[in-house]
Formats: sequence, C-alpha cells, structure tokens
Amino acid sequence: MTFKALNNIVVLDLDDKTDKVTAGGIVIPAGNTPPPTEGKVVFVGEGKITDHGSRREIPVKVGEIAVFDKNKAHGIFISGKEYVWINADDLLGYYEV
Repeated sequence: MTFKALNNIVVLDLDDKTDKVTAGGIVIPAGNTPPPTEGKVVFVGEGKITDHGSRREIPVKVGEIAVFDKNKAHGIFISGKEYVWINADDLLGYYEV
C-alpha cells in the first residue's frame, strides 16, 4: 500500500527522536529540545486547485529540507511512523538539494 498526499499537503519527517551531542560533547536528551522547525519532505500533494480549475505546483520536492512554523504543523502516523503534515502555503522556505 502506498501513501499519497492530496492537493496542497506536504508531509515531513522530523527525525528528532535521537539524543543530540554538542560540539563540546554534551549530550542533550531528545525530550529536552524544542520542537523542530525543519523537516525532510517525504510526500508532496499534486498542488492547490485554483479558481480557474488548474493546479498550482508545490515548490518543494521529496528529499528537500523544508522550514515551517511549528504551530501550523499537525502530527500524523503513516505505516506506524510519526510524521507531520502542513499546508504548502504555510511553509516558510526550503533548502534545495
């Protein structure tokens, strides 16, 4: 079974469940860090349908790192793994690969 995002939805993998180690060697447990604001794009919808009936392409592609407002993201489980989904209009930017 394959998951496909619909319309203007982007699904991101945050992959923030592991402990972080600072440059000085200090271990910061995963539970003590603020929520991430970047995630790897894993699913992209077909785009928003405009008033004229055509689709507006979503600017991010699978594999790129997207920057988002953590207050606009929503949790979702797909095949037992936790991701977040966000409306493409709420993305703040992305890093090209």
